[in-house]
Formats: sequence, structure tokens, C-alpha cells
Amino acid sequence: MVELGVAIALGKLTFLFCDDMRASHGEASYPLDARLFLGMPDADWQSYYYSSLEQIADSSKAFARWVGGQTLVPPDTDAPAE
Repeated sequence: MVELGVAIALGKLTFLFCDDMRASHGEASYPLDARLFLGMPDADWQSYYYSSLEQIADSSKAFARWVGGQTLVPPDTDAPAE
């Protein structure tokens, strides 16, 4: 969690993979603790959230778009992700 916080603070692009689907402390609108979603866009956070290995290759999700060369902008910044 510390590494994720540092990445968010530095304005780096972040992706969240959760393979533990036990009950969490998440809110109804977020499947996990909402603080984990700070580094993701408000409107499209579902594209940055993964709950299975199959989703990583999904071309409609953010990671595949980023790997494919599409420029994604981290939330609260005007600069493209490095």
C-alpha cells in the first residue's frame, strides 16, 4: 500500500489488480477501500481495476491500451503518464 501511495503522490499512472474477493471494507460503489482508487480517474476507474488475470489482456481496459501505446493521463494532472 505504501508503494501505491507514493506512485499516486508522484502522479504516476496506477492500475489495481485484486485477486482476493473476500468481503472488504469497501463502500457499495467501490469494491475495496476507496483510498486505493485515488490514483484512478473518477469517471473511468473500472477500466483501471482488475479482478481476474483474463481482464489484463482486455483491450477495452486501461492497461492494454497503455501497453499498446495509447497515452493515458493520470488523474489530477495535465501530463501524460511516463
